[in-house]
Amino acid sequence: MNQIFTNKTYQLIAGSLVLLLVSYQLAFKETLNSWQINRQLTEQVEGMDNLSDQPGLTGRKYSNLEKILDQYRVDTARFKANLVTNLSILAEKNDVRLTGVPEPNLNGFYNHLKINLIVLQGPYYNLVKFLYSTEDRVSIGRIRSVKINKTNAQDSEVSNLEMTVYFIGI
Repeated sequence: MNQIFTNKTYQLIAGSLVLLLVSYQLAFKETLNSWQINRQLTEQVEGMDNLSDQPGLTGRKYSNLEKILDQYRVDTARFKANLVTNLSILAEKNDVRLTGVPEPNLNGFYNHLKINLIVLQGPYYNLVKFLYSTEDRVSIGRIRSVKINKTNAQDSEVSNLEMTVYFIGI
């Protein structure tokens, strides 16, 4: 028995078996498990007909496309029609007169923004009330700047003001 342990050939065989067991435990076992899991998942994916037919995926795609389209609806005729409609309703509620409708392409320095200009006439209090009510509306856009001028009224008792508002379409 001592000869077996002292013989170098037997020691080499025993050492290589121990090394094989240790390396299997450390590396090969995890690699084989990962390979089997990969094969199972690949078979499951190939077994599905089409991923785009799933209603959840289609719904997410549709909502993402709607969000993208909302960003580009600013330059459409529908947006401008909605803008004029909303502004005229607000002007009527606040007792001001809408004298100028949105003019296209007032971009000037900011080419990537769509800027619309409107002109209103009325008393100062009503103009400011109109301005505050437009800030609450989402479909109109953001106010970029406001200019208020006094107009030459033919009737000396009534002092009308003219307000020019620049909206940025968002």
